[in-house]
Amino acid sequence: MTFKPEIANKKGPEIEDLNEWESRDSYERLGILPGATKDEIKGAYREMSQKYHPDKVEGLNDNALAENYIEIFKLIFEAYE
Repeated sequence: MTFKPEIANKKGPEIEDLNEWESRDSYERLGILPGATKDEIKGAYREMSQKYHPDKVEGLNDNALAENYIEIFKLIFEAYE
């Protein structure tokens, strides 16, 4: 798979820069390189959505942090479409 580890391998809940996420293209949001196959795109979407889905991330007690993950999850979904 053509993952970009510096994007896809962040650990734990933290405030992420939404401006940075918004400026990324669809491939960067999914952590893959252009030219990825449909299966790679689907797999990347599943992995990123598990990682950033607000209901699946532990430690989202802070409303600002939860809102941040909701927005990032929306951007990941948009990238998959």
